[in-house]
Amino acid sequence: MERLALAALGLVLLNAVPGLAAEKSGTFVRYESAKKVLTVKTDDMETEYQLTDAVKLCTSKGEPAKQGIELFSDRQRAKVGAPLTVITETKNGKEVVVEIKLGRTKK
Repeated sequence: MERLALAALGLVLLNAVPGLAAEKSGTFVRYESAKKVLTVKTDDMETEYQLTDAVKLCTSKGEPAKQGIELFSDRQRAKVGAPLTVITETKNGKEVVVEIKLGRTKK
């Protein structure tokens, strides 16, 4: 009976823990607005991220960007090589972008 109770408690705790977040720093390469795909270069490798309107975009000052992800479509503001950090979480077995921080991260 105790094993059953411990197993049930373990399942409850496992489901209560949100997806683990991962941060990847790199530089802006391009953004395809029609597909909402952001390409970031990290360590000589380009990675594509599928974005949604739910992605939180923060300026280098930590404030929310007014334009949201459409900021990447603005060629005047989205410069190739600009530093950014992509924060992802695992949800339902998939890596999902939850936040993007513009500018260098402080170490």
